[in-house]
Amino acid sequence: MNRPKHATASVFFFTRATDGWRIGLITHPRFGKQMLPGGHVEHDENPAEAAVREVTEETGLPAYLVSPPGIGEPTGTSDPAVPTPLWIVEQIVPPETRQPAEHVHIDHLYLALAPAPDVPEGAELRFAWHTAEDLVHLDMFDDTRARALHLFTRLNDPTGPLTISLPADHATTAQH
Repeated sequence: MNRPKHATASVFFFTRATDGWRIGLITHPRFGKQMLPGGHVEHDENPAEAAVREVTEETGLPAYLVSPPGIGEPTGTSDPAVPTPLWIVEQIVPPETRQPAEHVHIDHLYLALAPAPDVPEGAELRFAWHTAEDLVHLDMFDDTRARALHLFTRLNDPTGPLTISLPADHATTAQH
């Protein structure tokens, strides 16, 4: 069956608390599961812009995308590079308001940081921070849980290639 495909962006949204890393998850209004903040890429934005917008809308918090380790940017280039997702996955999605038939989300999965483990008032969706240990007990999709646990392991390994921090003006709250 040939299903329509839609670009989406979702965010593994982490913050550093005094006792370790936390991942921020929303309660999805349609599925009732704990999920990553995210949604459809609008016609006037790229997936990275959609990722930041969706986190801000759904959680009420700022998000700072973190590029995965890679080959870097060559000198002498003038085209601005779009932040790279950690993964891009295809997910079959049941019918919804925007798309009344089963369709596929081409989901760009990003890593982002919040400057502090705040829980804002007035977020669009119910939002909470969770430890790696919490994930075992949450109602969430298995693939999301597996990827989140993988990231927790990488974030807690100071010798690994995934050492992250916020931009300089926010670095004091999330240095690894």
